[in-house]
Amino acid sequence: MRVVLAMIAAFAVAACDSDASSVCVVNCSGTIAVDAGEDLTVFEGETVQLVGSANYSGNADVSFDWRQVTGPGVVLLSPNEPIAEFVAPLIANVTEQLVFELSVTASDGATGFDRVVIDIELGTAGACVIPDSRT
Repeated sequence: MRVVLAMIAAFAVAACDSDASSVCVVNCSGTIAVDAGEDLTVFEGETVQLVGSANYSGNADVSFDWRQVTGPGVVLLSPNEPIAEFVAPLIANVTEQLVFELSVTASDGATGFDRVVIDIELGTAGACVIPDSRT
């Protein structure tokens, strides 16, 4: 029983704001609030920036780590920075969904994470459809 209570006292997961758009983890050292940015809809072939941020109440250095959770695989550029980017893959379906997770870890052991959803649509940005006037 003491071990369980000690673990509960040392670590707790909580929503950091009223809309629960970010997730933070509390430990004895401080709280990290992580925001992986807004969900996006992009076209295949577009360069996409994942813009994350973290707010840490402690006094330690923090490190960033982006990783892909679901969807067609992409190559992430600068995955250990707050801002990472990739090129949206060509897709076979009308839409595909990719999910990325940003984990932030403080040198004193505090951690937090958040996820962002990127919807990829078939086609290219700026493309227009000309209706067939033969009907």
